[in-house]
Amino acid sequence: MQIALDISQAAYQGTGVGRYTIGLSRALLDLNSPHTIKLCAGTLRRRSVFLALEKEFGVKINLFPLPPQIFTHITKLPLPLDFLYDNPDLLHTSDWTEPTTTCPRITTVHDLVFKIYPNTVEEGIRLAQERRLDKIVKDGTYIIADSASTKQDLMKYYNLTEDKISIVYPGISSFYKPAEKKEIDRVKTKYHLHSPFLLFVGTQEPRKNLSRATAAYKKISHKPGWEDLKLVLVGNVGWGKSFSPTSGVISLGYVPDSDLPALYSACSIFLYPSLYEGFGYPVLEAMACGAAVVTSNISSLPEISGQAAVLVDPKDELDIMSGIIKAFQIKSSLTKLAITHSSQFSWQNTAKNLIQIYERISDAHRA
Repeated sequence: MQIALDISQAAYQGTGVGRYTIGLSRALLDLNSPHTIKLCAGTLRRRSVFLALEKEFGVKINLFPLPPQIFTHITKLPLPLDFLYDNPDLLHTSDWTEPTTTCPRITTVHDLVFKIYPNTVEEGIRLAQERRLDKIVKDGTYIIADSASTKQDLMKYYNLTEDKISIVYPGISSFYKPAEKKEIDRVKTKYHLHSPFLLFVGTQEPRKNLSRATAAYKKISHKPGWEDLKLVLVGNVGWGKSFSPTSGVISLGYVPDSDLPALYSACSIFLYPSLYEGFGYPVLEAMACGAAVVTSNISSLPEISGQAAVLVDPKDELDIMSGIIKAFQIKSSLTKLAITHSSQFSWQNTAKNLIQIYERISDAHRA
């Protein structure tokens, strides 16, 4: 079977969807299966990213020579676009690319933040996501959800039946592991960091709840004995009201992935009180590096963190503060639990599970 995988979202480096797309591509190509995997991308943005991936993967990526706006317009038409993907037997897309095809189509839906927390999503993006998901549901496209939380949201908000959705957890790259002291020292020197510090990694946007995270941090830092504690923010500024770091809060902006394992390993506590996540890569990446994690008790975050994190109410600054203090108190046990728990999320398992779904959907289409 020839399987086309649309990897357009690989262009968004440093984001969850970018990590998913690249990790899945690599895992499917490395898996010893009888099927042929073809990588495609419908964008001319950040072409250098795809050229680098061609070199890394050792395969040719079918790049559609169309400006992004034109390609997006074409995918809205009822015209079958199998030819763009070299006429595959099955097409796997993300919920950002929904062309009409004659072959069976599977799409990954990462989250429903635009539906559940619409005020935390830029208006243009929210409307585009609504249109695309409406098309997915109308077309009867089979859906892959990153978590049971996302599957439940899809069933609740779109009246989808359970048999139309499969849960396939993404993997965490083996690149994320406890860093050696030499590497930790290098990164701390590079970014002028001193222990102790809390760490947040992610796009700085309303959904990430940085205002409450900062408020909780300030409450702790004003307590006797906690004056040296810092809060370090890693990630690009997204959209919404500009976040202005205050005293004790260090915003590093974009940091290359190569420095992340050492930062995760160096932090005293990894703090991720997001209001909503379909999966939440940074939580598991931090765990894989041995970080003690404090995260939210809502959406997919309790599901993916299991018993290996301190869970807090992300809307309660005092609860976030208490969670941070508790994490310091049980840090040693959290570190051990985190490394063991995160090891369950492998890209090889993700790829194997998806191949089984591809085969099942293809067989049903031919029947």
